[in-house]
Amino acid sequence: MNSVIGRAGECIAEEYLKTRGFLVWRPGDFIRLLEVVLAYSVVSGECREEPKEPITLAIPTPVGYVSVTYWRGRCLSEGARTATPLEASLYAPCLKKCVEEAIDRPLLHVLSSAAAELLQYRAALRTVDLFAFRDGALYAVEVKTNSGKLTESQLEKASVLRRWLKPLVVRVYLQNPLVEIRPQ
Repeated sequence: MNSVIGRAGECIAEEYLKTRGFLVWRPGDFIRLLEVVLAYSVVSGECREEPKEPITLAIPTPVGYVSVTYWRGRCLSEGARTATPLEASLYAPCLKKCVEEAIDRPLLHVLSSAAAELLQYRAALRTVDLFAFRDGALYAVEVKTNSGKLTESQLEKASVLRRWLKPLVVRVYLQNPLVEIRPQ
């Protein structure tokens, strides 16, 4: 029951932050965003030719290989044929175009400076409830539903990630929820 209430609190907090002008991500999406930004930052060169079909490029980064599927100026979420080493060297610079189109400049700048170091803490990042961005600042969001309290491990995690992410606690109270169902 507590996990259901916690999940409801996270959904409410996510929507609340969005209405207040924050960009918000769940942990898996945020980690993937960091990986793509890191791939963007290590790729160099100029895109001279587009691939003729969707291809998945394995980009070597300081924290391992990052796979990104690219086609026609876009980064795709679904996989495709893995590029050969020759294709990867030819088409990797094209990733810059899709990342620049998908991510706003201020966010790209902030993430580029922190991505490699943050990805070294993947396990800790997976345990954060939400991530948010607004006005040039990244936030690690802990959601507390009803009278929930921050645990010692959450406080410790916040102190480790504080160098890159500002801690933010969102409290959601569900004591008197109102749900109305009417037949049409």
